[in-house]
Amino acid sequence: MTGFDRGKRLLIGVTSFLLAACVAASTIGSGPRAQPDEDYWNALRVPGANEVEDYGSFGDMAASADLIVRGRLGTLEVGRIIRGDAEEDVVAMTSAGVFDAQILAGTGPTDGLAVEFLAPFPATSVQGILDRANAASPSGDVLLFLRDKGGAESGIFRLVSATGLWEINEGRPRAPLAEANGLGPNHRFAGELTDVSSFDGLITLVENRL
Repeated sequence: MTGFDRGKRLLIGVTSFLLAACVAASTIGSGPRAQPDEDYWNALRVPGANEVEDYGSFGDMAASADLIVRGRLGTLEVGRIIRGDAEEDVVAMTSAGVFDAQILAGTGPTDGLAVEFLAPFPATSVQGILDRANAASPSGDVLLFLRDKGGAESGIFRLVSATGLWEINEGRPRAPLAEANGLGPNHRFAGELTDVSSFDGLITLVENRL
């Protein structure tokens, strides 16, 4: 990919996130909360986003990841600010530490591991939204499929896609960030998850795909 193509992709991405920002921000704190951690997930969801990489199975997603880890997500914090050519083209990044990290595959830190997310709301409103999100931090374990950005950004980890984060919710596996895009609770992974009702069961499933 050329420098021009990367710049064009960044500008298109920035514009797309800004268009989605008002929708995403309006979902945080509006209406009754179906789950106690929904404000946290809403701060990470990007409604209407098209996946650059979409996987048909856990095996495919595992093969694409640089690091697969289980752990608990910590407080969301304001991270990097990415600017486009126009003054209004500003996207904020957020990050969350991963605590009690256990690596299932790949190489990465267990202490100090953090995941970077694109914030789906205006950069000017980041802190207030994160304050509310952090009041609803999930307490359970999550399963993360991560990619090291590499190059000058080596050591910065992001999800391989919205289906790269899983939890167990009310006895069923759930990819909470993917649900914003109409993918349903299990998306095309449903066939693999028929008999999975616990987090340990989910881990066993993924380990069998490695």
